[in-house]
Amino acid sequence: MASIEFDNVQRESITQKIVNKISETLLEKNVEPGDKLPSEKELREQFNVSRSTIRQALHVLVSMGIVASKPGKGYYVTEGYRVLLKSNNLQEILSKDDSFFKVLEARRIVGQNVAKLAAQRATQKHFEAMEAALDKLKDAENIDQQVRAARNVHLEIANSTNNDVLVGILEQLLVKIEEKARETQLDSLAAYESHKHLINKVRKGDMTELEEAVNDHSEELRTKFLSALKSNNA
Repeated sequence: MASIEFDNVQRESITQKIVNKISETLLEKNVEPGDKLPSEKELREQFNVSRSTIRQALHVLVSMGIVASKPGKGYYVTEGYRVLLKSNNLQEILSKDDSFFKVLEARRIVGQNVAKLAAQRATQKHFEAMEAALDKLKDAENIDQQVRAARNVHLEIANSTNNDVLVGILEQLLVKIEEKARETQLDSLAAYESHKHLINKVRKGDMTELEEAVNDHSEELRTKFLSALKSNNA
């Protein structure tokens, strides 16, 4: 009889240990939202690990919503970090769903560039197509219709860039987000007012306001997804 061989059990990575230690310390010391984490150099010295390992750990913490990155300034503890860390099993769930948060991050970055380009190139015909898609979103009766209609709003904005590559990239990201929305019954993904606001900012064409609108739209989705995870795993 042939012997049965098993793969080695995967040990917890150094990166995850650092993520866990930072998370535990934030709670133990009751750190205030807005407080700054030690610099990358200080963290490297404290944990005695490489720069890349520290950056990976910080990226995970950002993806989880525990800290926020301010370019050129460092990493700061977010307002809602206690809720995230204290929720039943939520930290473990978020770690497993890290890839989804990367999709959200990519969606935000791509969305900003799509919206800015749309503001420069969209014609009246394009805006009519956006409004028609928005009307279908308003009339959607179930989660499948809502999710599909919300996707079409974003794709009509992307279509106005006249860049098929951007449209294709955005569509792939939206499909991944929609899968998670259905899985968690996140019908608020398709909030009518949020999408209407976004179209209005594209029409206005103010780049600063437009970037803020995309960021707000992305943050709203991330926050609602976190709430859904918390409810489903309470």
